[in-house]
Amino acid sequence: GKKLASGGGYGSDFSILIWDITSGSSQPESTLRGHNGGVLCITFNPSNSKQLVSGDDDGIIHVWDITSGSLQPESTLRGHTDWVTKLAFDPSDPSQLVSGSRDGTTRFWNMATGQAVSVLEGATFEFAKASATQQSVGRYIVTANSDLLRICKAPQNADAHADNAAPVTAPVAFFRAPGNISAIDCVGDSIGVGCGNGAILQLRARVLGAS
Repeated sequence: GKKLASGGGYGSDFSILIWDITSGSSQPESTLRGHNGGVLCITFNPSNSKQLVSGDDDGIIHVWDITSGSLQPESTLRGHTDWVTKLAFDPSDPSQLVSGSRDGTTRFWNMATGQAVSVLEGATFEFAKASATQQSVGRYIVTANSDLLRICKAPQNADAHADNAAPVTAPVAFFRAPGNISAIDCVGDSIGVGCGNGAILQLRARVLGAS
């Protein structure tokens, strides 16, 4: 059946509950334990429904096989030094996981090896999504940290390095907003930016429309 995952924060045991939403049961199907801090974000692998990834406020990312029968993570990704606040799989390469953290970095991970492919500046991120233009999904990633927005080419798994040697990817373009950036979205060559001071901007980035 279809699965739903929920994570525990403070006041709980930091476990992850797996629910079968088609069964009608009010009890979780399984409980995953391994985090020592509050679970802040969870995502399923869109190309492998058995694989779940979770991030916590200790900067730890756990990878789980929810069908293995094991209640412990099958691997752990380490590199962030503060809260992991966002996780997503690269839409153009589901073998790559992307994580955003309050430490001010966005990291690409090779899921096969557990190694970091690249480190980008920016605490949160959004992939460029296709529109009616020739923009290819996942080719670029937009990151934001404080009031600075950066556009970078998405790294490839072929560039994988040991975690402590992952290179910092330089942006191909950047923009300074009139306030701290709290939300971003990107469709085609258009980027929507929301700021904490209430400003809302729509930017056009020619690089995102390149073939």
